[in-house]
Amino acid sequence: MAERVQNKDWTITTLGPAGAWSPALHAARDVVLGTDLPMALICAKHCAVVAYNDAYLACLNGRAPELGCDLSEIFLDVEDVVAEAVAQAFRGEASSLKTTKFDQHFSPVRDENGDVVGALILPVARTDGARDIVIDDLAISRASVAKYNSIFEGLEEGLCVVEVNLDNGNGQIDYRVVEANSAFYDNTGFPREILGAWLRKAAPDLEEHWYEIYGDVARSGEPKRFEENSEFLGRSFDVFAFRIDEAKGLVAILFRDNSEHKKHQKHNELLLREVNHRAKNLLSLVLAIARQTEHTDAEDFLRRFGNRLRGLAASQDVLVNHTWRDVPLIELVHSQLVHFAGLVGDRILIEGGEISLSPDAAQTVGMALHELATNASKYGALSDDDGEVTITWSIGTEADPKTGFQLTWKESGGPAVSEPEKTGFGYTVTTDMVEMNTGGKVTARYEPEGFVWQLDCENCNLLTGNSKLDATDSATAPPETATERHQPVVLIVEDEALVAADMAFLLKDEGYGVLGPVGSVKGALALLDKKSCDGAVLDVNLGRETSEPIAARLTENGTPFIVLSGYSAHQLPEGFRGAPLVDKPVRAEELTQKLETLLAAEDDGS
Repeated sequence: MAERVQNKDWTITTLGPAGAWSPALHAARDVVLGTDLPMALICAKHCAVVAYNDAYLACLNGRAPELGCDLSEIFLDVEDVVAEAVAQAFRGEASSLKTTKFDQHFSPVRDENGDVVGALILPVARTDGARDIVIDDLAISRASVAKYNSIFEGLEEGLCVVEVNLDNGNGQIDYRVVEANSAFYDNTGFPREILGAWLRKAAPDLEEHWYEIYGDVARSGEPKRFEENSEFLGRSFDVFAFRIDEAKGLVAILFRDNSEHKKHQKHNELLLREVNHRAKNLLSLVLAIARQTEHTDAEDFLRRFGNRLRGLAASQDVLVNHTWRDVPLIELVHSQLVHFAGLVGDRILIEGGEISLSPDAAQTVGMALHELATNASKYGALSDDDGEVTITWSIGTEADPKTGFQLTWKESGGPAVSEPEKTGFGYTVTTDMVEMNTGGKVTARYEPEGFVWQLDCENCNLLTGNSKLDATDSATAPPETATERHQPVVLIVEDEALVAADMAFLLKDEGYGVLGPVGSVKGALALLDKKSCDGAVLDVNLGRETSEPIAARLTENGTPFIVLSGYSAHQLPEGFRGAPLVDKPVRAEELTQKLETLLAAEDDGS
């Protein structure tokens, strides 16, 4: 075959004269012709066959494709799928392809600039469902080391040959690396000094499963393709191991470091779980808005509910545009005034410096601003042609996280306003929810000039995303009345204030006493220091912390609890395992039924 390649008139092929080829292509051709391993070489530019050796010819069922022909002449039985595997190799990635009898492995060949100029093809036979290397023997000796290395030095996969000792005298399997290419050291992270050293001694912390797998391959002759992680090496691998000499216990191993792929895969899984979690939290918020929206009839409900959803959607758009990172306050304000855009700069004045809010604070403040704008258009300064609204914010020294932040909504020139006789959803959104999620203080004043709403809080609660950690520092246990002492008292821990308020209303309607709601670990533990409860409802994820310390305290006290989560049961931290799980968004009947069952079981002593 070498003579055929040398005597070939390449000028009549798409490859052109051999003298014009890349030096890397010439070197790869010499590797193919100089080895006893079955191997072929194709050119990246024309996808044409440059060379194949006699061992590879034996794999072609008597066919002898013309040198310079298209690659499809070799892969007649899989012509329709070979293009994908070849294209992957030409992109610089190792690939493989199943044919009738073989697994064909493609490895890129690069020139001195790192550009892919071709691909080596190595066939691995599949016999009775198993794969074994298509050679009768691979002689490993000093005389063949140079040639062996030249064959595989161009492979991007790490390749080594190990000698396996099935019993090292201590009843243990041991092995040592007797040959390896440069990519083996690059892919595994092993130092070159490992060559020739028995691994039990040279790498005593190497995991046991490597010995077991290679020992099984050496003993049975059955090739193994597997993915495995090594804590010792700090990497994950895609591995193919096959026996090449039973008498000498030699096993050849192809390694590919797939750590980055695994990290990317894990990142995607975490991202999907987080998307699912946030979606369920958002649905819980929507459900709470629906339950708390006062209405006179279906048409009135749809109008009010739709308006509030549009306000929530506007906040979500801003959050997504900033990839759930800090949101400029000026942008958030404008998003909630989109229906009054024509009045901005005229009857709506906006004044404030460059300040960004954390995602949690942005969603809370956005909903409050939407509610304030809606009320102003119905009852306040924007309900006639004369009134004005001024929105201002300020912050003290940024170096001091305790410095106060102030946001003010001030109406003037509109119709006279007075404090409502009762509070409803609007109060929950503009006061309860804002105070709980920012740890601040909201004041609402009905002055002769118009309505004034003001938020005062520490700037760290808005700017660092830690608002929910300190939101309930001042929480106090409600006074215990004679009636309440006969009610089961339930602690509610939920960091979304509107959802928490909705649950509190629901449980009170069912006859329960409510402790809280509270949105942080610190606040919940403070309440439990002051008053006991008969049961609890715990949201697992509280912003940047989980309620696991609260679960631990309740478990220690023998207090049963229900878990709320957008995650599935198997994703929950250990401290929540075994507790009843209620998926978000919460169904009222499911929550009350599970709570009733939980407390009844506690009363029975079970």
